[in-house]
Amino acid sequence: MGCWCFSVRGAGTVDLNSIPDNVIQRIEILQDGASAIYGSDAIGGVVNIITNSTYEGFRVDVQSGEYLSDNDGGSARVSALWGGGNDTSHFIFSLSFADEKGIDTSDRKRSAFPNPNATSCDVPGTFCSSFTPQARIVLGPNFGFLQPILNDGVLNDGGANIPDFDFADPFGGDFHPWSNADRFNYNGPGRNFLRTPKQRTNVYASVTPQSVRRFPIVCRLTSLVARVLMEQVPSRLTCLTLLPTPSVISVSKR
Repeated sequence: MGCWCFSVRGAGTVDLNSIPDNVIQRIEILQDGASAIYGSDAIGGVVNIITNSTYEGFRVDVQSGEYLSDNDGGSARVSALWGGGNDTSHFIFSLSFADEKGIDTSDRKRSAFPNPNATSCDVPGTFCSSFTPQARIVLGPNFGFLQPILNDGVLNDGGANIPDFDFADPFGGDFHPWSNADRFNYNGPGRNFLRTPKQRTNVYASVTPQSVRRFPIVCRLTSLVARVLMEQVPSRLTCLTLLPTPSVISVSKR
């Protein structure tokens, strides 16, 4: 038997982050179809993740890293694993926390603009958007199709802050002539991520009663709390399974 742990958004994809790596004993990959054992979802193959239900002792793992050449993309992870028991039951408990910092598309030269390795929107073929946050205006033929645009920092809140526009001088006051440099770069700072920042807390518990020696039962409770910092919306995934020992989590591929 197996357990399918789906994504926190319910998209139908398997979220392997719900399985703490410090409880994994081994991974088996069945490349051929295994639908006779695992059902029709296993036509393309199966990945079996076997957890360790007999671990004894205490272990702490700490990991940290970043992209040294760019001084960003830092990540840190700490986890603890404990296992022990007696003649009747065996217990395993795991707790882990991971923190991954985000990387903006603007932090890399190749992705700072829609066209790789571009240096400005004022370059032909940059593919920056024609949308401008500063209100681009296109005047008719009586004005020679002039295109004034608001100066940076000028806002129109419908109240006291109303831009000053003079038809006799379209490019005076709070406006200037539009150019390609005014195009909107949707890969700019804070707009898109190469790597999405996130924090993840994982709690895992396994209890193996040995009272029925011929058919021991594993009760495994896995709880995942994944928080994507960009959305500020915490999501939860819980999977409760009764399995024969050893614990096997199956991931099927259609």
